[in-house]
Amino acid sequence: MLLVDSGLLELDAPIERYVPTFRGSMKDRVTVRQILTHSAGLVADLPLYDSTATRAAALAAVDTTTLVAPPGTKYVYSDLSAIVLMQAVERVTGEPFGRFSPGACSDPLGMPATRFLPPASSRDWIAPTEHDTVFRHRWLRGEVHDESAARLAASRGRRALLQRARPLRFAAMLLNGGRGTHCS
Repeated sequence: MLLVDSGLLELDAPIERYVPTFRGSMKDRVTVRQILTHSAGLVADLPLYDSTATRAAALAAVDTTTLVAPPGTKYVYSDLSAIVLMQAVERVTGEPFGRFSPGACSDPLGMPATRFLPPASSRDWIAPTEHDTVFRHRWLRGEVHDESAARLAASRGRRALLQRARPLRFAAMLLNGGRGTHCS
């Protein structure tokens, strides 16, 4: 929404304006708003972790998957929506999603330890959160749980925002209706 507020992304624009590789039947009718509201007609998920070997192949699979419903007619919570939106953010900002997103909100809130995909050097203070028995076969510390997101080697905003427990300013801002300390 920061990109919408700044005029870099339009909610009712076709998503293919920002992600030209998002092609196929009826996909020219899919808007940014429909991607955000999970009403684009995308399938819920694709097993990218075991059906693709690289980030490029995973993105190509997402961008060329067939819609399961006409855009705007059905709500299906879709992991693919987050992946398509990630691509739009990367294209508009010119930087990887994990680099753009944390700084946009966490820096003004004084939360410098908040990040996506923290470096291995900072993982000592991150508690293990899952034992992945499907894809990576090890305990996960500071990593996205979703196997397909892991295949992308970039985190999706709703899955891998990591933070120490101390700075709760972001949650307080949300609970306060966006007033007080806020994202710029």
